[in-house]
Amino acid sequence: MPKMSTPAIEAFQKKQKARPRLAAGQGKENAESVSVPLWVESWRRLVRRPTAVLGMIIFLALVSMALFPSLIAPEGYDNQQFTRLFLPPNGQNIMGTDNLGRDVFSRVVYGASYSMRVGFFAVLSSCLFGGVLGSIAAFYGSRVDNIIMRFLDIILSIPSILLAIAITSVLGASLTNLIIAISVSDFPHYARIVRASILGIKEQEFVEAARAIGASDARIIFRHLLPNAMAPIIVQATVGLGMSILSCASLSFIGLGIQPPLPEWGTMLSTGREYIREYWWLVVFPGMFIMLAVFSVNLFGDGLRDALDPRLKR
Repeated sequence: MPKMSTPAIEAFQKKQKARPRLAAGQGKENAESVSVPLWVESWRRLVRRPTAVLGMIIFLALVSMALFPSLIAPEGYDNQQFTRLFLPPNGQNIMGTDNLGRDVFSRVVYGASYSMRVGFFAVLSSCLFGGVLGSIAAFYGSRVDNIIMRFLDIILSIPSILLAIAITSVLGASLTNLIIAISVSDFPHYARIVRASILGIKEQEFVEAARAIGASDARIIFRHLLPNAMAPIIVQATVGLGMSILSCASLSFIGLGIQPPLPEWGTMLSTGREYIREYWWLVVFPGMFIMLAVFSVNLFGDGLRDALDPRLKR
């Protein structure tokens, strides 16, 4: 048997040592890819999208304004000083003052709490009511599905804003009635999305196994079907939040939403439109924040949709 030279032996030993390390590294990588939870993987895909991150940052800033307005605003939203009427943006009042000498920046900051509150609770109510109706329609099918879907078709045949106007006109203009009006006009969209998702899930093996062990219909719907249909619901809720904020501003603008002196963004636009020619800042800044809220939510919703879509893994 021929003897191997020392350099050849060293090279062979290095090669043999490298093989187990490579295999172990590959196994570890494969194990990590298998063991990573879905929400962690979705988060990683989300943060790789710059537009989604931008939308999330803007939205979190607006949420911070809504949660802690007294810490951000330099003064109260209804502090009137008649010695500073219609002041343009300056070092002391960065967004100027209005017709009663109130600081526009403070009112915009406090207005975020009302707009975000209406948007959040309207979306939450729509998700809950629409999710339950859509689940029942998809699970039972047949006549129940037909009755529920025809009822939803009737509501969808009415433009959302007109339905909201009719509801607030009947119930009266208030914060609670505004949430009810927006929720009623939006919940059919959530019901149809939930129904479509559950129709593709309810025939899978884990649902059959739940039926086999004697699980009730309510347990199957709320413990097995709805949790597995959350991805499209979350995406629709994210996009629907922007539309709810826009609907809130629209109804307040025409006098059917939050009433003065409460500083909702749509109410501020309605008050400032009388002075738009001479005092542009009264409408530009509230309108800009409405645009930022809807823009950020749409950016984040698009990124979230791509991150939760298993067909777009990369």
